[in-house]
Amino acid sequence: MSIDEAALTRELMGTYRAEARERIDAITRLLLDLEKAHGPAAVAFVDQIFREVHSLKGAARSVSQSSVETSAHSFEGRIAVSRGLPEIDKEVMHAWYACLDELSALVELADARAGDVPDVGVSEPAAAGPQVTVPLDASIRVTIPRLDRLLADAGSLLVAEQAQVEAVSLLAETCRDIASLEASFRRIRSGEDPQAQVVAVRALRQRLQGLLQTLRRQRVEGRRQLQTLSDDLRTLRMMPIKSLFRSFDRMVHDLALETGKQVQIQIAGEEVELDKAVLDALRDPIVHLLRNAVDHGIETVAERRAAGKPETGTLNLSANRRGSEVLITLRDDGRGIDPAVIRAQAVKSQTLTPAAAEAKNDSEILELIFMSGFSTRTSADQISGRGLGLAIVRQALEALHGQITVENHAVGSGTTFEAAVPLTLATTRCLLMVAGGDTYAMPLESIRRTAIVAPTDFLVIEGRPAIRFEDRVAPFVHLTTLLHGDVVATSARLPTVILEAGAGRVAVAGDTLKGERELVVKRFPAVLPDLIPCLSGAAMLTSGEIVLVLDPADVVRIALAMPSNPAVVAPVTAVTAAPDKPRVLIADDSLTTRTLERNILKTAGYLVAEAPNGAEAKRMLQAEQYDVVVSDVDMPLLDGVGLTTWIRAQPNLATMPVILITAAEKPEDRLRGLNAGADAYIIKRQFRQSDLLETVDRLLGRARPRALVTSA
Repeated sequence: MSIDEAALTRELMGTYRAEARERIDAITRLLLDLEKAHGPAAVAFVDQIFREVHSLKGAARSVSQSSVETSAHSFEGRIAVSRGLPEIDKEVMHAWYACLDELSALVELADARAGDVPDVGVSEPAAAGPQVTVPLDASIRVTIPRLDRLLADAGSLLVAEQAQVEAVSLLAETCRDIASLEASFRRIRSGEDPQAQVVAVRALRQRLQGLLQTLRRQRVEGRRQLQTLSDDLRTLRMMPIKSLFRSFDRMVHDLALETGKQVQIQIAGEEVELDKAVLDALRDPIVHLLRNAVDHGIETVAERRAAGKPETGTLNLSANRRGSEVLITLRDDGRGIDPAVIRAQAVKSQTLTPAAAEAKNDSEILELIFMSGFSTRTSADQISGRGLGLAIVRQALEALHGQITVENHAVGSGTTFEAAVPLTLATTRCLLMVAGGDTYAMPLESIRRTAIVAPTDFLVIEGRPAIRFEDRVAPFVHLTTLLHGDVVATSARLPTVILEAGAGRVAVAGDTLKGERELVVKRFPAVLPDLIPCLSGAAMLTSGEIVLVLDPADVVRIALAMPSNPAVVAPVTAVTAAPDKPRVLIADDSLTTRTLERNILKTAGYLVAEAPNGAEAKRMLQAEQYDVVVSDVDMPLLDGVGLTTWIRAQPNLATMPVILITAAEKPEDRLRGLNAGADAYIIKRQFRQSDLLETVDRLLGRARPRALVTSA
């Protein structure tokens, strides 16, 4: 066989496998609908099933899959006998499901024997029944390793762009130095005329300013192109969650038959999209939750009838987008979880002492169901009872930097599980913390809040330091102590993050915070986590510095397990005098907006002055010295674009950073502001506190802790 023929065969087999899975899924959906139909609707469903099986048989014949062809032909014959009947007998339906399972197994067997590279556009086979795939005419198949390389390249380009930002800042600083040098030349009083030197320096400064403006425009355009590339590449990996959710219909159907219960599943939010890697990793956790809900949650028909409930139990599975996360919610209307039963089992299994069990509230007691080996069942069967399912669920979600919580309703009213997972694993938004001279990155999804903590804020709870947060106590530990066991001499102001994971929450302090970064995280090999606790990977900053990425779940678990020792926080050491605070001028005709921006910047440690319009801002800039201007665009007397143009025309202000914050979000509005010389352009509709602080920090080249910046 020639190379071209081999390639053609591989292409045909890939197309066949995708089509076969799609048709098997369609048959599954039709069979589930047929069970609820009668009359003309049932006749129509049977005809559709017959056509799908017939088409699958033809596809198998075209690629010489004789076993699939034979099985489909047999299935086709069984369906033909029932065509035209207004209702299909349950025994006949059971036989059809068996034929479908045989077909599905044969298709997957052929797929396994092919040994070809898996397709991105086609989901992996479901553990209990067929799976939805992207329609062939709307799919693009690219190998996952190639997509991962492209995403890594895009991430590296974004890192390079951040390096360009730093170069622009350095060039701006050079321009300011030259302006200062020019001023000093004016004061020369010597025998030779300094005018020639002043003229030469002025010409040099003008050339540098022109270069600076060019770099600014290039940076804006480069950032736009890189972001577009990154977004497009990420979109290639995004798949609707429908491809996962719809594969559970058959599984719930079979579990209901196996347990002798009547259960229906209702699905919402199918259009929400997730990275395929996240989607694949969610399958097992959701399977565990569904099996647990059917086995533990939903009552038998007799029990539901006695409780005055509908005989059929309901599972509600939904997905909702929340910022950079997706919330997966599963609620059942079953018997619920009785905290008293959990509390008694915890004491019986010696997980808790009687006193400790009574001291915990119901929410804390419910957390025990996620412990490995904990179960209220006295015996195990094929569905559940070994106490491993929910522990596996939490571990799988934490591996995705996600979390899961349980909400118990009144006993007899059901239970709700809610899992939060990131949209993608391609890049991770992290907060950088320096501790012991090393820089670490913490994924933002697990950070509840950042704050500046003084040692006087400490409490001593059960022999160890802690702080109070949201009416709860969070154990306190310095990151250096956590990682290396060293006692740390604290300063009067400790930058601290409140980390929250399945095991609880802790306050983790460091030496300084360096702001947020979008990082391309390289995961450690599977053999390393046991050797390097608390760490999940590494990433490179624009400076070339390698930072270690912390695993929030491990950090919380290890921090909570540390022995009681209040001495891990040493006495307060002397604090060196803080440098002069940078001065920010806010120009905006809205008092509310000025107040908001002033409070954000003052809390972050800046000195802030305000102007109600551009003309007043111009007067203040002539009278006093400022380090950065934050301006609205639409203002009376002199708008923000006019103010920026004036600033750029002043020799002593030409290099001052200017940030425009406006409701005008059209591309031409943005271009007008940037052409006037603005260094950044923030849209009010997309305004976030962290955006303003990060932009001001970047333009001033600052690296400092941020106080009280909410990240939840």
